[in-house]
Amino acid sequence: MLTFHRIVEQMEKESGMTDTAGLRIIRAGVNASPDFWKQFMSLTADSDAMAELLNVPREKITQWNSRIQSGLDTIRLHDDQESKSTKSHGINAVADPLGAEAPKNGTAETRPTP
Repeated sequence: MLTFHRIVEQMEKESGMTDTAGLRIIRAGVNASPDFWKQFMSLTADSDAMAELLNVPREKITQWNSRIQSGLDTIRLHDDQESKSTKSHGINAVADPLGAEAPKNGTAETRPTP
């Protein structure tokens, strides 16, 4: 089974991202807003202006989009693997949208009358 650690190792080999700090910040951006990185990458498309604003060499900024996309792909792969793992173990209880568990034979309102 593929673990998050193995995914990170594979991503590091393929993208050059050598620490999980990059993945943590990418996850934080995704958690802040689903479109956070899409919007950020659109801003970095103007690498000259971004370089001037942040006082960072333009060459570094031009590498950000591919590194961010690689991190997003790694996180998506990890989430997919976790989702598959959860589904393969099965869930016996019916989940309430608020997080409470319903009895396995249904709520009182849905049980047949004797």
